[in-house]
Amino acid sequence: MKAEHRHQLEKNELAEKITEAWTGLSGTSPRANRAWTIALVVLLAGTAGILYSRYSRNINAAAWNQPEFADTPERLSEIIKSGPNTPQGLIARFHLTRWQCQDALTKLDAPSPDERVAAADTLEKTRTAYAELAKASSLPSTMLQEAMLQHARVEETLASVSKANDSAPRGSLTQALELYNKLSSQFPKTVAGEQATRRAIDLKAHQADIEKLYAELAKDQAKPPAPSPVPALPSP
Repeated sequence: MKAEHRHQLEKNELAEKITEAWTGLSGTSPRANRAWTIALVVLLAGTAGILYSRYSRNINAAAWNQPEFADTPERLSEIIKSGPNTPQGLIARFHLTRWQCQDALTKLDAPSPDERVAAADTLEKTRTAYAELAKASSLPSTMLQEAMLQHARVEETLASVSKANDSAPRGSLTQALELYNKLSSQFPKTVAGEQATRRAIDLKAHQADIEKLYAELAKDQAKPPAPSPVPALPSP
């Protein structure tokens, strides 16, 4: 009986303390004001943190998706212009350079000399772009490796393309071989690295013959196309 009475007294005492605490906090005392101010600040800070976190995730996701959903060179150029040194800007430049390279390669043997020169000029620009992208550590590794591989391939291709008004090649087979070896040594166990290794072995084994072939191609590429034969007029 005494134990039950003592338990009831302790329960009543606890209830009184809780009631007193809440009564104090609900009043206008400095203690109450400070407590409610702290609680409000903590609540607002937590809410702001959650909202900012969600906003940042949405912004970052949208920024990362921009280059992937940009389906024209113009849109890629806009992304590059808005942040050329950001990861998104570099990825956009990677995609734009890839498109420009492929387009230029298809026009190297165009019938018009002006088209061929323009294509070769564009290819030289992509060589510069790939060289810079190959040093961009913020690019995803697969893109970085592709940029290094394409830099070597474009250099090799330009070794068979003449300069404007000159039969001298725009590229160097020796330089291309160095670029292949660099990729092979940095990423030996990757797809790009293995492709670079195989190409470097081929170039080294047949470098003299390939250089001769590319020099002939460069001379032919510099020649103007033969005029079309004039059809003979029918006899009266």
